[in-house]
Amino acid sequence: MNAFERREEALRERDFRLQESLIKFNKFLQENESKKARAIRRCAEEKRQCESTGTEIVQLKKKLNEKTEEAKMFSNLLSQNQKYQKYLKSVVDKAPSEDFGEIQDVLDRYSTLKSTNDDLVTKMKLNTKDHEARRTSYTQFVKKSGNEMLNMNNEIARLQKELEQVTIASNEIDSLDYGTCQNVNELTTEISQALLVIDNMVERLEFQAHPSQSPSPVVSKNSLAEEKGLEIKVNTAVEKLDSVADLIVDYESIAETWSGNKL
Repeated sequence: MNAFERREEALRERDFRLQESLIKFNKFLQENESKKARAIRRCAEEKRQCESTGTEIVQLKKKLNEKTEEAKMFSNLLSQNQKYQKYLKSVVDKAPSEDFGEIQDVLDRYSTLKSTNDDLVTKMKLNTKDHEARRTSYTQFVKKSGNEMLNMNNEIARLQKELEQVTIASNEIDSLDYGTCQNVNELTTEISQALLVIDNMVERLEFQAHPSQSPSPVVSKNSLAEEKGLEIKVNTAVEKLDSVADLIVDYESIAETWSGNKL
């Protein structure tokens, strides 16, 4: 009986120790699981950081390559521009001290000259444009004047022809004795109408001509009704046609002078 109790007591102690061992083992397993979870999280975080750092490294390497190429470019540019630096230094050394004291004075002078040149180029373009506009206006003026002179020459030719007819009629009147005054009056009316046309032409030419080139009218512009005698009227017509011819000659001289000045 005592042996059985001792054995039972031993079994209880063993069971108690096993339970304690189990509790400790469970606690150990929990701690290991917690450490494992922390390690996994830390590993994932370290992995993300490595990936981010790798991307940053790639970007930095790219920037480094760009800066290296840029540094090479500036180094080459510096090497190329050193000859200009030497040239400007020689200019300053050889120039009088009152002209250029240092290289910056040369650069300032260049900037001033360049700005002045740009202004002159701009003014030249404006003057060229204005010159072309004036040339176009002058061409139109010459064309219009040529047409007007052509029309006036035609009108003068027509009036001269009419005047010749009037002169012939006048000579016939002087040599023939008309029985009635009616034919004389009709002829006088035709001559008066021709003289009115000549008067209008003279007035138009004198109005269009330049004041300094306008000749003084040869005859008075009194009404033709005040003229007496067929011979006086014919002589007046001849004198006025001569005045028209003088005006046209002066007009052509003005056009030629203007053309010579423009060209």
